[in-house]
Amino acid sequence: MQRLFRLEAHNFIEPPILPSHTKHIELWWSVMQHYGVATRLLDWSASPYVAAYFAVVTLSDCDGVIWISHPHSVQEQAKAVHGFDGSSFVDRFIDTNDCTLTWFFEPAVKTDRMLAQQGWFSVCANPLRDHAATIAELTGPGVETMQAIIIPSGLKREFLRQLNFMNITARSIFPGLEGLGASIQEYLLLEASS
Repeated sequence: MQRLFRLEAHNFIEPPILPSHTKHIELWWSVMQHYGVATRLLDWSASPYVAAYFAVVTLSDCDGVIWISHPHSVQEQAKAVHGFDGSSFVDRFIDTNDCTLTWFFEPAVKTDRMLAQQGWFSVCANPLRDHAATIAELTGPGVETMQAIIIPSGLKREFLRQLNFMNITARSIFPGLEGLGASIQEYLLLEASS
């Protein structure tokens, strides 16, 4: 997937955003993730409002969840348990047996979407493991590094309405034509429920 994305991404993304070398896999993955390619990364936001937006914008019949973590605590544990400091990313996240190795990182180069969403990412050495369970196992009992806030499905539309008042809309977090189109859909949804 990375090879296919690299072949054509330069036609759509400004050259300074694109990683200059294939060894910067974490940069390629972060760009790919923000443009709809399935990767091993999990999106996070430094903004609780952006996180709330993603928790409420879809699946109106299901509860939403905002996951909260403390990236620096997880990184400290990764250093202590696995001796990983963020370097040699490829060696540690491809073909590895470090089942509990989970790492948070902020991309060194950000797209307009990453900037608007205040984006961070996490990656787990084992792509089949649940991030919350892996982080809990890495940090051990008694260390609170993950919390979940449940937003009942019946409140999602009101959350979306309140976020709209704060300018947290598809238009603001997806710069460009895609965000404009999605924000018009949100507008219609909110007007229909008024």
